[in-house]
Amino acid sequence: MSEWEKAMELEDTQLMAEKMDSVLLAVSEAVCKGDYTMDNYQWAFIVLQEMSGKLKGKLMEIASRAMGECRKREGGEPG
Repeated sequence: MSEWEKAMELEDTQLMAEKMDSVLLAVSEAVCKGDYTMDNYQWAFIVLQEMSGKLKGKLMEIASRAMGECRKREGGEPG
């Protein structure tokens, strides 16, 4: 993977986190100031859970790949 591709992947992941943050803020405001019961927000929380799972997975993938590249450059495991 080229440096450009890595940078684009990180930027995409950052945008994913910003979208999730925005949705969380909107849902939090609605829950705190809204006149609806929690049941009305069920799907919003499901969406947030899915988004956070995807974000977590993507970050784990990027971190794992980065650590693998570092190990290759350093000639093996640290320690």
